[in-house]
Amino acid sequence: TWGIDVEGVLSVPKEVSAENITKITSGDRHALALTEGGKVYAWGNNNFNQAEVPFEIESIMQLEKAVDILAGDQYSAILSNKGRLYVWGSTFATKLNIVPAAFQGNIAKAVPSSFNILLLDKDGKVGIMGQSGTPLETAMPEYIKDGSVRLSDLVVTLRTAAAVDENGKLYVWGEDFNDLLKLPEGIEDAKIVELASGRAHFMALDDQGKLYVWGSNKFNQSKIPSALQNTKVSYISADFYQSYAVDESGKLY
Repeated sequence: TWGIDVEGVLSVPKEVSAENITKITSGDRHALALTEGGKVYAWGNNNFNQAEVPFEIESIMQLEKAVDILAGDQYSAILSNKGRLYVWGSTFATKLNIVPAAFQGNIAKAVPSSFNILLLDKDGKVGIMGQSGTPLETAMPEYIKDGSVRLSDLVVTLRTAAAVDENGKLYVWGEDFNDLLKLPEGIEDAKIVELASGRAHFMALDDQGKLYVWGSNKFNQSKIPSALQNTKVSYISADFYQSYAVDESGKLY
């Protein structure tokens, strides 16, 4: 780890270094790590106990296995192999610890924002939990809410979501913050196969290896490097204010 060591977020526990880690994620000032065996470690700022896996959740993980981890600004979550989501930390005011009964046990993916968690179930239907009245909830199209469109992937920024259906069609809703609802030219006719998101920007990759990036460009995160303009991309990823892409030869940008 490297960067600014705010409240011990770079002070990785010794036991984590000895594990085979498959995923790391971070919130505002805390981090989570998931091991190959499904064990979850947390460290950093612990003002709301977000950096300490509760005993009752650890006990549940003796019967289930953690397959994914989430970190919001001041909360943490585990998605288990049983399709169940467990959330802890700063959840009282936002009700982020209340998982909709219709989704619990059938969750395929969960993505965190500051005040909401969006859920994608194994049938391609989207759910939302947390604070009510946010743009992620109020601007969600009815055909997304009622499950008329079967979705295959889902990402979220602070207040805007993007999703793709089984045919690769892109859907975006929420607050038009930093022009996130203004889609790049040509993307509506493309077959999208992968999505990624930062705090205020989206990335999308189509089946021809073409890369699309839009939203905030405060740190040039939405400006595709000239070297990638005519290069086929095979993988994309995004962080708060960063964008990453790997071309078909394996070169990282």
